[in-house]
Amino acid sequence: MKDAREATVAVRQYFEQAHGPFGVNLFQVERVTWDESSREWTIECSFFPTIAMTQKAYYKVTVSEDGSIRRVDKTPSPEVA
Repeated sequence: MKDAREATVAVRQYFEQAHGPFGVNLFQVERVTWDESSREWTIECSFFPTIAMTQKAYYKVTVSEDGSIRRVDKTPSPEVA
């Protein structure tokens, strides 16, 4: 991974493969961080998993330097946390 953009694209593609192209409606990057010691990106994102959903799903995804998805955690919405 050269940069945060590539890591973010990898995360979106991961969710598109898991949920289909209409399963990541209004995909939004909430936060991106780089951990120098582990050499991994952390992408916090949200999206509507289906067209009928009224609540966004929030995820925290770890992407390795080589672009592989290491960990995916569903997180509570910021309003709840």
